[in-house]
Amino acid sequence: MKCSVMVEKAFCNKTLLVSGFIVVLIFSSCGPPDELLRKSVAELIPLLKDEDSVLRARAAMALGSKKAEAAPAVPELVKLLVDKKAHVRNRVMNALANIGQPAVSGLLEALQSRDRVMRYYAAHALRKIPAKQSQDAFKRWFEQEGQKLLIGIDKDNPNLYQTTGDTS
Repeated sequence: MKCSVMVEKAFCNKTLLVSGFIVVLIFSSCGPPDELLRKSVAELIPLLKDEDSVLRARAAMALGSKKAEAAPAVPELVKLLVDKKAHVRNRVMNALANIGQPAVSGLLEALQSRDRVMRYYAAHALRKIPAKQSQDAFKRWFEQEGQKLLIGIDKDNPNLYQTTGDTS
């Protein structure tokens, strides 16, 4: 693996790098390269299936930057809410939130999934979409399931929360 690819994966995974006694926590806001931003929605959708998790994450971010224009990508993005890599799931959640209203129906379907991880990420994407329908769906999810996972939530502002780390 090339050094630049290893460094990029470390950045995108928020990896701990240990060198002697020095521990450096790398936080990155890896964005999609300009070449991905120039691609059309139709060109980006196949990249969501790539074996490289960094490319999947960056393709999701590029789609999210296209806002409602990326609506045709919603079904493929929703499938990635259960990606093996957390950085991909996070980028997909943010992409769906950026797409906004066109993503709501796909996210509402994802809330009905048997997969708890998919429901969690779908709920949090809905939380970021200001439409009443998405906010109501998040509140219902929170009342039914989210309270087990979240503490410190301000019920008047569901955007403020802290995870407990409880996965039960």
